[in-house]
Amino acid sequence: MDDVHELGAPGSGRFLASPATFARLVQLAEIAETDRVLDVGTGTGYPAAVLAKLARSVTGLEADPALAELARANLAALGIGNVEIVAGEAEALPGGGYDAIVVEGSIPGEPGAFLPLLSPGGRLVAVVCEGGVGVARVYVRAETGVASRLEFNAALPPLRRTPPRETFVF
Repeated sequence: MDDVHELGAPGSGRFLASPATFARLVQLAEIAETDRVLDVGTGTGYPAAVLAKLARSVTGLEADPALAELARANLAALGIGNVEIVAGEAEALPGGGYDAIVVEGSIPGEPGAFLPLLSPGGRLVAVVCEGGVGVARVYVRAETGVASRLEFNAALPPLRRTPPRETFVF
């Protein structure tokens, strides 16, 4: 994967997306200055800092406690006050009602745990990998459910490191 930067300890499997991919995902999220945004996999806080300049408030969700603490320190050093960093998984979040959700790594299928966190009209953007191909998708919550659309092919490291699936056996 071109132009990604490893986060945390070497071999951690956590990466910062390339600026071009991150920018395209943010554009697809159509973030307004009144939006409440969830940044999933915020890492060191860089994506949350960018999103904080666009939105009313940002919650950065980071599963790695050391990276979550580093994100808090980085954001405090920059004087960014409209970001809260939560360490843990989706279950650690207090409620939902997000206008936009940006997932900072590829996921193996539909982002089921995060879709209920969207407010009506809310947008979730993620790179979904199926069959080894990553595609940026936009999910939009409507009154009748959630609709999604494909946007562009993308190479983004996985949000969570998982053992490879066995796909072919003799």
